Amino acid sequence: MKTLETLIAEAQAAPASRRIELRDPIAAYGVEAVNAVEPWLKDEQMAAFAVRVLGRICGSGATGEAADAAARMLRSAKRRASPAIAGDIDWELGQARAAR
Repeated sequence: MKTLETLIAEAQAAPASRRIELRDPIAAYGVEAVNAVEPWLKDEQMAAFAVRVLGRICGSGATGEAADAAARMLRSAKRRASPAIAGDIDWELGQARAAR
């Protein structure tokens, strides 16, 4: 298994069309991943991917500290997000609610 640091570096270097392949491996790190992708929420190039990682962490019926932290971060990020990213956040939070 790759380290979180390696996965983060790979995601930053990957073209947007291939970045999604790293979502689940990064999300598997739970709370550590939440903290690692937080800076990306302010980055135009990485925000959508960060939202997808956080959505994976708080979705799929997940519960616990990581899921709660990811959901809180998404709600907080929505306040300062562009309309497109805010829409992505709403979608991810809706998926998480449906899964629970």
